[in-house]
Amino acid sequence: RGGDLGAPLLGGAEARPAAGSGSSSTRSGPASPAAAAAAAAATTAAGPASSMFGWLARGIRKIAVAGFNLLCTFIFGPNGPRGLGGPASGAAFSRALTTTYGPNLQLPRFFEGSFAQALQAAQRDLKLLVVFLHSEHARDARSFCSTVICNDVVRTMLDENFLLWGGDIARMETHYVSQMIHARQYPCLCVLLPASVDEVRVIGAVQGEVQVDATISLLAACFEEMETHRAEMVARSAQQVEDRHLREQQDQEYQEALEMDRKRAEQQAAQERAEREAREAAEAEKRKEEEQLARIEAERVALEEERRQQAARLGAEGEDATARVALRVPAGER
Repeated sequence: RGGDLGAPLLGGAEARPAAGSGSSSTRSGPASPAAAAAAAAATTAAGPASSMFGWLARGIRKIAVAGFNLLCTFIFGPNGPRGLGGPASGAAFSRALTTTYGPNLQLPRFFEGSFAQALQAAQRDLKLLVVFLHSEHARDARSFCSTVICNDVVRTMLDENFLLWGGDIARMETHYVSQMIHARQYPCLCVLLPASVDEVRVIGAVQGEVQVDATISLLAACFEEMETHRAEMVARSAQQVEDRHLREQQDQEYQEALEMDRKRAEQQAAQERAEREAREAAEAEKRKEEEQLARIEAERVALEEERRQQAARLGAEGEDATARVALRVPAGER
């Protein structure tokens, strides 16, 4: 492993060394004697001025390319056009590597999707997520892509036992991931344990000048450690499912209680409305009876008044006034 990677990603336990993992160098080693002699001969042949000019030109070119890629990433976003910030999918990333380092590269399968989707897929499938952070300007990028990531053992282990996500740090998303896992050198191969939705642990990494043996040791140790965490992840997943079912049951009971309260309120309102309508009908009937009695009384008073007026219009009776009375017996005789 290339040193400790600091605090775990998105919370969780501290990153710890993986048993049996190899160690990648985190510093620049000296060149071989043959390479040094060749470089010295070339420098002598070209002259000091030419060598200095070439070194400055290469440095300026690297700075300009890095600045241009960063500018294009900010302009076009993380899903910008190919070549301006790097590929945005696993297949595109593989094509970019084969285009740069040769079509004969036998690369492992890269996850198709974003880093967040890769985390979700790894947690769902109970697998470790291996993150490959690539930089085409890194000194060891070519050797890593041609000898390490394409090694038959490494490729088989990654395809069968892990979920692999990769990207170029020129892309905004990959650059953000490199900051999250505290990558200091490139290429960087980091192993993540998605313990839960909000807890992802860094359990191992190699970076910089990486050897095949160190990579195989890292993957083997992390896979063994994954077996110890699998039961925990299964139990935690089951607990999450149970908690979700409990929340759904509580929500259902709450909705049923709300529905019962609503029906109770509707029944009470209907009962009050029926009582109010019955009361209003009784009051209307009572008013109707009172109006009818008042009308009958008014008619009686009017009739009595009319009789008094008629009686007042009759003349006074004299002393010889007589009255004739007729009687009819039950037999019909008068």
